[in-house]
Amino acid sequence: MKRSITIFALIAVLALPAGALAQAPYAWTISASTASPFVNTAQPTGTLATYYLWLACTDLPAGYEDGMASAEFDIVTSPPNSHIATVMINPPFLNAGGVANLLIAAGGCPGGPIVAANLLVLSVAPGTMDFAPSAANGNKVTVDCSLDPVTWPMDWVGLGIGTEPNGKGSADCGPVSVEKNSWGAVKGLYR
Repeated sequence: MKRSITIFALIAVLALPAGALAQAPYAWTISASTASPFVNTAQPTGTLATYYLWLACTDLPAGYEDGMASAEFDIVTSPPNSHIATVMINPPFLNAGGVANLLIAAGGCPGGPIVAANLLVLSVAPGTMDFAPSAANGNKVTVDCSLDPVTWPMDWVGLGIGTEPNGKGSADCGPVSVEKNSWGAVKGLYR
């Protein structure tokens, strides 16, 4: 009985969808720099400031085409002290959503790091700019470029204006350690 429960548990873990990975294969950031996606703090300017929406990296599992076809999420300020005046999308991206409700499509399956958009923001007081689920449908996802596209979760780091940024995950898409074992070695543990 113990053996069959163990085998069932192994099969259940291996059958988890790719979206259930501990580290998301896509990472987005809001940066104060055009040169790095990881300048995630800035000081209030008291006027209009330009910040940058980055697709920081992509690291899909084997068998999936790296790069992104589309993404959907909202950008929110907290507390609501900074106002996003406009979003200027950079090629090869386009925005079919609103100013803070982004529905981004991309041609050519770009991977990161790449600046997807310039965000013109009225930066008058300390606060944060964060990624949030879409108000339209609750999505905060990126879609890969596979022939049969898959929706993936995303790690993210927002922008801290006069404060530390918020985020989810490391946003570096680094490799995830995996033990090297064959099925025979795994089965042999339970004989």
